[in-house]
Amino acid sequence: MREEIFKDKCSMENYIQNRLLEVESLQNTEMLREVLGKVFLPLYEYMEASYHDLEQRMKEENPAEKQIEIKTAVISREKYDMTEEVLRPVILEDCYPTQIDFTKLAEAMAMGKEYFMFKIFLKLDYLELERLEGGKRKFHGTVKTVNGEYHAVFRLRKSNVYIERVGQMYQTFWRNHIPWQTLCIPYLHKFYDVYLAEAEGFLNEEITEVSIDFREYKEAVCYDYIPLWNIDTVYVKTDSFPMLCIDQIHYEHQIYENQLEKHCVYLVAEEEEDFTGIRKKKDGLCITCNAEEGRKWKLYKIGKESSVRLEEPVMDNKREEIGYLPIRTRGGICKFIQSLGVDERLILKNIIFTKDKPQIIETYSMDGFIEDEITLGNKENCMILEFKPKEKEWYLNRDVMSYAVSALTREYREFACFGRLV
Repeated sequence: MREEIFKDKCSMENYIQNRLLEVESLQNTEMLREVLGKVFLPLYEYMEASYHDLEQRMKEENPAEKQIEIKTAVISREKYDMTEEVLRPVILEDCYPTQIDFTKLAEAMAMGKEYFMFKIFLKLDYLELERLEGGKRKFHGTVKTVNGEYHAVFRLRKSNVYIERVGQMYQTFWRNHIPWQTLCIPYLHKFYDVYLAEAEGFLNEEITEVSIDFREYKEAVCYDYIPLWNIDTVYVKTDSFPMLCIDQIHYEHQIYENQLEKHCVYLVAEEEEDFTGIRKKKDGLCITCNAEEGRKWKLYKIGKESSVRLEEPVMDNKREEIGYLPIRTRGGICKFIQSLGVDERLILKNIIFTKDKPQIIETYSMDGFIEDEITLGNKENCMILEFKPKEKEWYLNRDVMSYAVSALTREYREFACFGRLV
């Protein structure tokens, strides 16, 4: 009998009716029906509804229960609309052309140092970029000024400022008590800083034009591109007088929904130690901290859908619900990779377990900025995932593969995971 109550979708009304049929005395049956029907059953239904409401409220208030989808994209600066509300620049200053300080430029040249000129976006495969970086190539070009034209030498360095920005967002997730999910950020790994290394003749002159011969890479070079993501910074004031928490130490700051946009996720961007948590409520947000008085909060707004049309596809870390499936099986790994959505570009063909690392490393970690995680120091066993690309010449194949391998690595920390195109 007891086991029936604890089964899923158990109907208490049917259970009581079946138990009453087992009572032989008609008088006792009527008395029990009266007691159970008017007292016990309404009490049970009230408790069940209360538990259901509590469960729903906890899921709504706890952002860790919901998947936070981060999108990334890239666009030419001249085509970007500054009024766009969802896809925003990773670094706002990218919306404006780089300003050259001619005094500092002349000082750098006089001291034999390199000077940063601008950023470029390279539509190149990961392995090709590795060869470019490893070769420490110099590129020749010219610098035109108001007084003439001069020969110059340029160097490329990978721009790390965007990866550092993602690392800051990782810290924000951690402070907001939200588990981190690997981001699909291939575009952020393809920006390079152009440095003027040598220049013959000119000193403190105004530059009017820079021309660089990138030789075999010239078709892949994109000038004035900016990376985008669906994260924006907003400032919102506390709406009401902070309420003292039950611990008599912290205060709850209410931000009502009229200051927030629907279908957006908000994270506290503050780095002060007095911030302890954030909860989503039906009528807005509740921020818990030590501050006794209302204040203006710096928040990150994570948007959903954008109407911007882009030439390059928008990447995201959305995962499909796959239900319960033991991931530590070959079938589980296949299902996990499928949930990442990479099967639109890559098809998983084989999984190899070995003790030998691949001779050519075709993938990189998209979580490489994380420094505070504890992992096994010596990963002797290797897992190699072989993918077949649907479009062989697409320059992001190995980057999308790197995203899939990076996400899987967080599940298989005892393995050194690699990807390979076949």
